[in-house]
Amino acid sequence: MIMPKDTLSFINTENSFKYSVNIKFDIGDFEKLNNYVPTAKNIKLFQEIFDSFKDNAISRAHLLIGAYGTGKSLFGTVLGTILSNKQDPKKYDNFISKIGRFDNTLATRLEQEITEKDPYLIVLPTTDGGSFKQSMLAALQQALSKNGLEDIFPATYFNSIIHKLEQWEKDYEATYSDFIDLLEKERGVDIDEFKDKINNFDQESYQFFVNKYPKLTSGGEFNPFYGCNLEDIYRAVNSEIRKRGYQGIYVVFDEFNKLLERNVESFNSKELQDFAEMATRSGENEIHLLLVSHKKMVQYTTDLSESQVNEWKKVQERFKTLDATEYSSQIYELMSNVIVKEQDSWEEFQENNQENFEFYNKWIKDLNIGPDYNEQEKEEYILRGCYPLHPLTTILLPKLSQKIAQNERTIFTYLSTEEENTLGEFIKENRNEDFPIVKPSSIYDYFADLMQQELDYTQVHQAWADSERALQKIEFDEKNKQEFIKSLGIITAVNNFSEIPPSKEILKFALDHLSEQEFDNLVDKLVESKVILHRKSLDHFVFFEGSEIDFNKKIEETKAERENTFSPKYLLEENFKPAPIYPKEYNHQYKIRRYFVSDYFYLDELKSINDWDEYLIEHNDKNYEDGLIAYLLLESNQEIEEATKYIEEMSDEINSDRVIFVRPKKPLELNELLRSFDAQKILKEDKEFLKQDSLAEKELNAYITETRQLLDNKLTKFIEPYYDNALYYHQGSVISRIKSRRDISKKISEVCEEYFAKTPVINNELVVKNKISSPQKSARKDINNRLIFRDLTERLGIEGYRPNFLIYRTMLIKTKLLLKEGKESENLMFNPEILDNESRKNIEQNLTHTSDGEGSKEGIDENLKEIIRLIREKLYCSTDKVKFKEVYDQLRRPPYGLRLGIIPILLVIAGEIDDDLKHAIIRHNGEEREINAKLFERINKHPTRYTIEKTTWDSAKEEYILFLEELYDDRLEENNSEEVNRLKKLYNAIKEWYQGLPKYSRETTELSKSSVTIRKILNKRSSEVKRILLEIIPQKLLGTSINENNVDELKELITTFFKEHNQAYYHLINKLQISICNLFASAKNVTFKESLATWYQNLDKKAKTNTYTREINAFLNILRKLQISEIEEEKLLNEICRSLTGFDINDWNDKTVEDFLDNIKDIKEEVEGIELEESDEEKENNVYEFVLVDKDGEKYERRFEEVSLDGLSKVLENKIKSSFEDIGPAVSDREKQQVLINLMKDMFEQDGIV
Repeated sequence: MIMPKDTLSFINTENSFKYSVNIKFDIGDFEKLNNYVPTAKNIKLFQEIFDSFKDNAISRAHLLIGAYGTGKSLFGTVLGTILSNKQDPKKYDNFISKIGRFDNTLATRLEQEITEKDPYLIVLPTTDGGSFKQSMLAALQQALSKNGLEDIFPATYFNSIIHKLEQWEKDYEATYSDFIDLLEKERGVDIDEFKDKINNFDQESYQFFVNKYPKLTSGGEFNPFYGCNLEDIYRAVNSEIRKRGYQGIYVVFDEFNKLLERNVESFNSKELQDFAEMATRSGENEIHLLLVSHKKMVQYTTDLSESQVNEWKKVQERFKTLDATEYSSQIYELMSNVIVKEQDSWEEFQENNQENFEFYNKWIKDLNIGPDYNEQEKEEYILRGCYPLHPLTTILLPKLSQKIAQNERTIFTYLSTEEENTLGEFIKENRNEDFPIVKPSSIYDYFADLMQQELDYTQVHQAWADSERALQKIEFDEKNKQEFIKSLGIITAVNNFSEIPPSKEILKFALDHLSEQEFDNLVDKLVESKVILHRKSLDHFVFFEGSEIDFNKKIEETKAERENTFSPKYLLEENFKPAPIYPKEYNHQYKIRRYFVSDYFYLDELKSINDWDEYLIEHNDKNYEDGLIAYLLLESNQEIEEATKYIEEMSDEINSDRVIFVRPKKPLELNELLRSFDAQKILKEDKEFLKQDSLAEKELNAYITETRQLLDNKLTKFIEPYYDNALYYHQGSVISRIKSRRDISKKISEVCEEYFAKTPVINNELVVKNKISSPQKSARKDINNRLIFRDLTERLGIEGYRPNFLIYRTMLIKTKLLLKEGKESENLMFNPEILDNESRKNIEQNLTHTSDGEGSKEGIDENLKEIIRLIREKLYCSTDKVKFKEVYDQLRRPPYGLRLGIIPILLVIAGEIDDDLKHAIIRHNGEEREINAKLFERINKHPTRYTIEKTTWDSAKEEYILFLEELYDDRLEENNSEEVNRLKKLYNAIKEWYQGLPKYSRETTELSKSSVTIRKILNKRSSEVKRILLEIIPQKLLGTSINENNVDELKELITTFFKEHNQAYYHLINKLQISICNLFASAKNVTFKESLATWYQNLDKKAKTNTYTREINAFLNILRKLQISEIEEEKLLNEICRSLTGFDINDWNDKTVEDFLDNIKDIKEEVEGIELEESDEEKENNVYEFVLVDKDGEKYERRFEEVSLDGLSKVLENKIKSSFEDIGPAVSDREKQQVLINLMKDMFEQDGIV
């Protein structure tokens, strides 16, 4: 029988899917329930939820996630209906029957839930209520009100406040008025606004009321029936409603994600966490929480701090996550249930169109469309079940809908309505075709507006924008081009290229009405008009916004210009650097991260290398590479033959044992692509060229991307063993069975095992590498500092578990480099096994004595022992000057291959194990340096700049050094320098002692000749400590070097130098006191202080009160004070000396002493001369006396004679007179007098008179 032309009349769509679901309004709508289409997989959602109804449920807090259109809200609606509406169980027969087709057990559980259990109070919070807590409380109140349970809720805090305010307004007007005044004064709101806030469950307003309640009620305490705790309220309400025939409370918080999107920063996550925990522990008093969201909670925390994100992770752990997307993989089955077909007509249609269905079924198989389904399911659901949708339309529709669908437009509104560009419209308007089918381009028309608005998925919006620009480039009637562009736009927006790539085959399938030739012609026209670009490297079509420039011509011109300057090696290294390969087995065994670097080599470069070991050392700025994977870039069969011969005949002298050569089986033919890539990169840097067209850069980027991908494809097929396009050589022979990188890793593990067999095992990847972080450097320096200064207590005195402790554990304890001195001892010691036999014997004898031999029996890594001994032998035991570079070179080469991160610690251990560092001199570019932890850090950075030598001396020099150490023992004990070298530390102590002497002691010439000689040596700057102490000083003092015959004489001269300098200052003090006493004393056997006091007392009043120079006035004032206060003689001397010279005695020199004694003699003569009779000049001039009396009654008398004024002094007098005249009577005469007196007092104080 032949079907009539209106062939789609037998197809209708399920009306229940026409409109989006609103849980709040649709719960209890049995039409929604009966039209619900369960699938084999999404039914598991019900199983998960119903498991939470058991008394021993693991969780009663669930998070249901999924994008728009995944059926989250519909699921919540159906669940809410089942749990709340149980008056008429027969209404559920159809639904239970549907469930039973998939799972009879679940169907039985549903029937029992409906018929045997009480209903749940369904609470439906919304995001309009403010905070989570406010939303939960508001929704609870609404649920109670809706179900006639209003009388339960008034006992909560908020309604209690409203009731209390109503009571005050009625019975306690004064209290009510006082509260209104408080609101306006402290909150700035009136009573109506406050009540609105309380009705909206505003916590701040609640707390304000509670805080003010005692003040308003004379100390009363507000105590509502229920507490404000959210969990307490729900528990209390749940307890009450269970008495009224309810099973419990079920909270369905739809669109919970909006609450997080709006204010995740201020969201109180603790409230949510506490409520979830309360729900899970609710037992038989069931409280359930179902949050419905687009994504997991943590995915909304991208802008929060790490600590806040961690808190949200804890919250999410309280919820069992149910992924609606995961369970909606049977979406095509659900879609097929929405597209309802009249069975008889449908079967007839299929029979008449069997050839068409087979055509599409072959496409589905060939392109592997719907890989999650088997062939039977693909045909049943994707092809036939969803007909008249094209198979690509069926696949793309739900994927696009998940990204951009909204309540008003989803996959189901597309399938169920007859709006413009929907399936319903297509069925209605396409009934006169033989085999009508909805192509992918049609869903572009339906969802284009939403694609334009999409911001979360920028790929979707960009796909829309690119599609619209492409459509503008073609004519309105070019339907095939439009269909191609829209199909490409949808595929690009979905962005699932692993399943639906924008390939030639997929696009050909989307336009299956075209022949192959027609399709190719269409593509060519679109490419020529720069609407699309075909990326041959991926076989992908992309939208293209082109310029007017002929890039192919320009690229060829640039290639020709760069014929002689083009560097393919540089281009490859910069853009296609192969990844290193790790010897995983070796690294795991030796706890290190070795790797073979990967480099490209052309044939000429390959032949030019004479020593591969040196190449590895110098590679990457002397990085001492472990090995090399050499990829040979061979462009012809002749080059392959030459390279093969060179590798196979390579001599041992060339040291290629740690090199794996990779030779292509066929010529790579990379040069032309590389030259094009180079030309494109050059053009990219030509700003003037790019200015020619606003779209030039974008088009050029497309060329670069394409060429880069083609090169990458070729190189990948050469480099990756999986493609079997290369042979691998080692030591001149082909390595068999290289099929993967793992095989290469195994081979280089064998190479490392052979050439790095003496690498010590230190299990600390943070320091066992060449470049360590700043915190690790600080930790390493701290460890070395503790080792250098022998802080060998338990844990080296380290507190906590910072990086320095990890180094201590892994490098010193686990390796057994450090041992406990005994079982009960808290002290550590270096393992004596490291030392040679003689040194070891001495330490072991001490060890046996201190710890009953414990520690000497401990084993140590033989490789580590050999390395420490090598360092000692090369650096600390050699009598020659040694370059650190030589030792570093040996340590970093095979067989040790040490990383720079651990070498400084090993250097210190080797130097400290037998106190060798004390006898070492380390120089930087020839200049001696202080030995400390910082120095070893610098050596590690630049070993070529440093040398080391061992200091040795005979018994006479040892006696001399011991003498110096004893002489300067106090300074050595106080010395805080980080120096460990014995001579350097001693010299520093001597210098510190010398620098601490008074300046006079360091400069006076009243010393022995030998002392002055030593002082001259110490005053010279030099870092050559050994030479100063052991050569220069003895030679200058003795005229020869130290020997057993002259060491005592040298010690005596040094002792004299020490004593003379220590005593020089005290000798000066004594000299000054004697000189002054001799000058001023009027009798014998009087003290220095008495001589001055007596002299001053015997002065005539005229001499005491006369005005002298500032120095003399100050001197006499000091002597005057002797009459009224006690002062020590040395302090008195210092005061006199400072007043007359301006310097402390410490800072004097021999000339200062001479000048001081002359000066004080002159002072004495001048003061005593005043006692003579008045001169003729005095008789002629006026004489003035000035008397000051302080608050204690002490008199200060000054006498001075009139002097004539001229020059500046006259100018000063005139200025003062003028100032007094200008100010006039505004200042009284007494005040003016006081001004003059104050000036006199200030002048006398400055002169030392007062």
